[in-house]
Amino acid sequence: MPYLWRKLRDTNAIESKTAVFRIAPRTKEEFQHLVRETFVGWLITDGYGAYRHRKRRQRCLAHLIRKAIGIAESLNSRTARIGTLILEDLRDFIRGISEGKTQAEKRENYSLSSRSLSFR
Repeated sequence: MPYLWRKLRDTNAIESKTAVFRIAPRTKEEFQHLVRETFVGWLITDGYGAYRHRKRRQRCLAHLIRKAIGIAESLNSRTARIGTLILEDLRDFIRGISEGKTQAEKRENYSLSSRSLSFR
């Protein structure tokens, strides 16, 4: 199945970036072809397993939100509750960033809300 790969490359680290688009199969080999080991930047990805070996990888926030919504819509009430709590934490995180909270305030809010997750 064809997949649209998007790669951003610095042409001049200060002034510009280049986006490279390629339609190709979504395989680990294709990923390795596009993003060589010499790439030292951060990858922002979905949950596809081919990316997991990269040390500098960040999960895409939109994908995390969609995953939390899916969990919150679970038919199992305990699972749905956990998804709802994760979704609330993500929304609080986004709100904190948009309000310009300090790192200490963000950590305090995160540690308080993460205590609400109970697996009993």
